[in-house]
Amino acid sequence: MADRTCAVFDLAVALERSGVMWLDLAGPDVVVYPQIQALLEGYQNVRPLSAAERALLVAFLPLVHVEFALSEVAYFGTLLKDAASAEVAYTEYLLGHARWFAGDEGRALLDWLPAALARGVAAAP
Repeated sequence: MADRTCAVFDLAVALERSGVMWLDLAGPDVVVYPQIQALLEGYQNVRPLSAAERALLVAFLPLVHVEFALSEVAYFGTLLKDAASAEVAYTEYLLGHARWFAGDEGRALLDWLPAALARGVAAAP
């Protein structure tokens, strides 16, 4: 399921997959800020992001799930002919993740990220 992207898109995928506990959205500490901080610090110690790349990272973060969600819809709906699983991929993965990023926790992460990137990495909220 690999495709051509760019380094900042791949970094956004890594943050989204490892920094948000998607399987426990009702639990505490859904966003694992220390984990995100560590990943960003390690990355930027090797290769600092430019201002444009920092802006792209914030823009990409709520979008990176779309590619995976649509591939899951296609996989279940087209290849497996499993309409119920395709519906879950559509409603929970695609729409659910978009709703989460538009909600309080997602907005808090997106609001925290630019300042964290500009300063190197800031303390979590």
